[in-house]
Amino acid sequence: MYTNRGKNKNRNKRYNRNNIVQGPSRKTITLPRAPPPNYQVQPIIGRKFRFVASSASTSAVVITRRCLLNLQVSIPRSASVNSNVVTLLSSIVIKSVRMWGGAANNDQIGMSWLGTNAPDRTLTDIAVMDTPAKIGSRPPNNSRSAEWINTTDTDLDTQILEFQFSSSATLDIKVLMIYQDATCLPFNGRILPTLPATANYFYTPPLDNVTTANVPPASSFLAAAFANAVLNP
Repeated sequence: MYTNRGKNKNRNKRYNRNNIVQGPSRKTITLPRAPPPNYQVQPIIGRKFRFVASSASTSAVVITRRCLLNLQVSIPRSASVNSNVVTLLSSIVIKSVRMWGGAANNDQIGMSWLGTNAPDRTLTDIAVMDTPAKIGSRPPNNSRSAEWINTTDTDLDTQILEFQFSSSATLDIKVLMIYQDATCLPFNGRILPTLPATANYFYTPPLDNVTTANVPPASSFLAAAFANAVLNP
């Protein structure tokens, strides 16, 4: 019986005159000419700041919107700490706050969100035995505390946070921030009295830098090499 098996085995292959098998013909694919992706000149930087209060607060420690905008300052091209300090940030927003109290028994801590649409309540905790008090919170949704803070805002002196602690306390504040890409504004706040008067360093002033300056940073400045690259390109 005649069979067609094997005759068309290579029917999908093409042979040239020298019986060399050639693959399927190749077609040129034209890719769409898409424009380059968006480029963000002022990148958003995430960072955690740590502050350590070594003594009890005799009254509530109040944080304003300006306090947060002042978290990065510098002394550009001069060693005069009194007259040439500038604020390096253009915008900042709080993402979360965590707070630990001392390990002493009955040591208490507390915090409250203030301002428009903030809940009228205080988060508190107390140390038990050798376990320190601990609280954490995010800015309330749709509250003024959850919004970006900009240098052009007209309500920078509005209070948004309040802390209380009976002895020592450690505070971690996570933020998103944007550095200035134009002229930096003069610093309007308080700096640690022991701040080294060195030009081109990035300094972090106390958290309550507009009020009492009782909650200093765990580390007050970054490396000068990094600051020099930014301030003196």
